Amino acid sequence: EHTNRILFYLTCAISAWLFSDLVLWATDKPELSMFFWSLEIILEPLIYVLTLRFFYVFIDKHEDIKAKIISYSLLIPTFILTPTKLALTGFDLTNCDRVAIEGFLPKYGYFIEIIIVIWIVLLAFDRYRKSNDKNTKKQIIFTSLGICLFLFSFSLGNIAEVITENWYIGQIGYIGLPVFLGILSYQIVRFKAFKIKIIASQ
Repeated sequence: EHTNRILFYLTCAISAWLFSDLVLWATDKPELSMFFWSLEIILEPLIYVLTLRFFYVFIDKHEDIKAKIISYSLLIPTFILTPTKLALTGFDLTNCDRVAIEGFLPKYGYFIEIIIVIWIVLLAFDRYRKSNDKNTKKQIIFTSLGICLFLFSFSLGNIAEVITENWYIGQIGYIGLPVFLGILSYQIVRFKAFKIKIIASQ
């Protein structure tokens, strides 16, 4: 099923981001930090785009090709420029935080994240207004709420890091993940949104 496949891709991207973040907090090797920091620059906006795709397929029951092309087009500069100094300009060895020095590209990623969150909110309002089915309206409310809490906490952590230069604030993003998964689990049980046996076998 198309929805399950996108959810799988999204789960893989989130898992890769969590693993990269774990390495960044644990390693003291600059080369590893630079590699996984660059990987996160790619993964973070990709997670938002995959979440948008998931929401489209979940609500509309089919892929919106135009939205898919537009959203992935936003990622082209990130994929192309991540190996350059526009992504990371160096590595700070002057303190115990062992952080990479970011260029302009991560800020462009934050711009993508904000655009995707606004996109999902507007899409949820539009689909809720057009739906005449009570259960569908409930699915839209719960799913969009879970997604927005997840993505908003993610964006809030990233933006707060840039403003305050406090990298611990970025861990706020972890709060939204279990909220989203909890609401999605409720969807499965309450509305039978997915084929539970297929997911269990996978």
